[in-house]
Amino acid sequence: MQMNLSQINSVCRVTPQKPVRSLQELTLEVPEEILSAKRVSGKFGAQILLELKESIVFLPQRVTDAIAPYVDALKGYRIVFHGTRQFNSHYYHHQQADFEFLEPLENVQGYIVNNEFTVKELAIYDGKDLKSYLFKPTVNYHDLNTTDRKTANYLYHNIHGIPYESGDVDYSEIHEILENNLSSIDMVFVKGQAKAGCWCS
Repeated sequence: MQMNLSQINSVCRVTPQKPVRSLQELTLEVPEEILSAKRVSGKFGAQILLELKESIVFLPQRVTDAIAPYVDALKGYRIVFHGTRQFNSHYYHHQQADFEFLEPLENVQGYIVNNEFTVKELAIYDGKDLKSYLFKPTVNYHDLNTTDRKTANYLYHNIHGIPYESGDVDYSEIHEILENNLSSIDMVFVKGQAKAGCWCS
């Protein structure tokens, strides 16, 4: 029986817990991607919990009822903290956090095949609709060399969770898709040199 080391290590390793921060501790005017969101109940009542890249944030109770119906859809959106504002009522005065949610950005995930980045999933937001494309692999998994196969396994289990052999769009269509969606765009910002190659080629 062949041992699945990745599966065993996923149980053995202890994932460090992210620190809990207040909304006011977020960097001013810097959007942060929401990795997950859920409604939780605590000693102060129901609140919305957001998992960000570096921390966990609880939103003020005043927004719980408005956000709760959409909490499962917040993944991929971004939150930006604008500062605090003085709130005055007949009974008391205090500071309230001023923040908002932003739409998801264009994103691309992929694999390294023969030392080149190949797109697996492409998501493009045009201001109204979010389009997502999942591409078929250019090389069969069993035909990958040892290095690329190890890299594919690592990316699947630790980075984006997209199965290597999944996909329903032929990779030959990627340039046509980019042209149709980005022909009117003068500049595209991409994070990472590897990903930049797929936009330039």
